[in-house]
Amino acid sequence: MSVQDTKKKIWKFVGVDFSHMHIYGLMNQVHACSEANLVGIADRQRNLLLPAQTSTGLSDDDLFDDFERMLDERKPDVAVICSSPDKHGDYVEKITQRGIHCLVEKPMAASLTEADRIIAVWKQSGVKLAINWPMRWYPTLVTAYRSVQEGIIGKIQQVNYRNGNQGPGYIGRKLTEPPPSKESLVSTWFWRKPSGGIINDYIGYGTTLMTWYLNGKTPIEVNALATNLRGTEVEDNVVAAVKYDDVFCRLEATWTSLTSPWEIQPQPPHGFVLVGERGSISAYDYFDHVRVATLEHPEGYDVPCDKLLSPNNNPIEYFVDCLNKDCEPEGPLNPDICRIGQAITEAVKISSDKGRTVALKEIL
Repeated sequence: MSVQDTKKKIWKFVGVDFSHMHIYGLMNQVHACSEANLVGIADRQRNLLLPAQTSTGLSDDDLFDDFERMLDERKPDVAVICSSPDKHGDYVEKITQRGIHCLVEKPMAASLTEADRIIAVWKQSGVKLAINWPMRWYPTLVTAYRSVQEGIIGKIQQVNYRNGNQGPGYIGRKLTEPPPSKESLVSTWFWRKPSGGIINDYIGYGTTLMTWYLNGKTPIEVNALATNLRGTEVEDNVVAAVKYDDVFCRLEATWTSLTSPWEIQPQPPHGFVLVGERGSISAYDYFDHVRVATLEHPEGYDVPCDKLLSPNNNPIEYFVDCLNKDCEPEGPLNPDICRIGQAITEAVKISSDKGRTVALKEIL
């Protein structure tokens, strides 16, 4: 075998639509990946592209206001999509038709109908599709997942989840500063239907990672209550009870937390608590350990977090590894797992809106 034959493929990436702020971190990950080459970024608002241009060293010629022209000129292997969720289906359809693999930033879609459309065009296209949920890369949650798979706490009987932040528009401001105006909040899709709201955001995290922890199980029914403390058209706080045949789960999400967990961990702590037949695991965001209690050690003990190593340390390196191995993404990045999470999210929306229990069989 020649030296040329053993050289690894360098995958050409582009960034499509900068409506979601997570795009900047993803573009930096592409830039840092030795098996990826960022060949273009596109958004109708050129000013949104400039921070990514600065951090990745792209030239002015690599910036596009028309994503389809960028696709046709640069002929990428992979597109990273960070639009508002209600536009994911349009982007996936147009991109996969060109035979280009897609990494879509969470949530999968703004509705189950749109998620099903995405899955249909993906399966017809034959390309790879991954949905990135950034919590999948939290060492605490990865360590908890490994511990569950190893049987440390036995079969899961309860999943308790709480997460959120100060809310889009509030993040990064000093606590003593005046709050943003309602007009400034609703200028972004996060605070408008159909894409915005805490259910699409942090409940989507909870339902999708819960499905991961429960190995793809589908619940029986959902009960949820939501409220709006800031007076916009979308909900900013929600609590949901999710019933399975042999598991009972509680999901709670907020956009009115005093602090954001990556800065100062709020009270109560944000993350997951998994309760099994033989013990429990507390896995809180940004901690350097998880807390485990078992029948043998009911007082509990700390377990240092697993170190996430390449290619399992971020979504770009992981997706490149899937492409190299010609295998489908697993866990929360897998579209079929995400579809179950989307269905539970849809049930939470219906339940909180209609004030009734929603059976999953109604919407699946």
